[in-house]
Amino acid sequence: MRNYYDQVAILESKVQQYLQEAELPRIPDEVKTMLDEKITMMELTETINRQNIGKAPSPNGLPAEFYKTIQDVISTTMLEVLNEVLTKNKVPDSCTESVR
Repeated sequence: MRNYYDQVAILESKVQQYLQEAELPRIPDEVKTMLDEKITMMELTETINRQNIGKAPSPNGLPAEFYKTIQDVISTTMLEVLNEVLTKNKVPDSCTESVR
């Protein structure tokens, strides 16, 4: 068992070294700032309205038509949940389960 964890530690060290030495592109500060901002109601509304109807439902079993039909009812709560996910970096357990 110890050998396994030794190998994991060695691999992790190699990955860290690679990431430090690689010349990976960086996200510009202004883009990073924009990505860290809260989602606006306009962005949410535009996203819901852009969804294609007649497609397979999302993993939660709800098709785009559902969101489009009741967006006036759910948008405020949905926006609060999405922004909480952004600020707390935690997705509610209820959002990680699909309909069976």
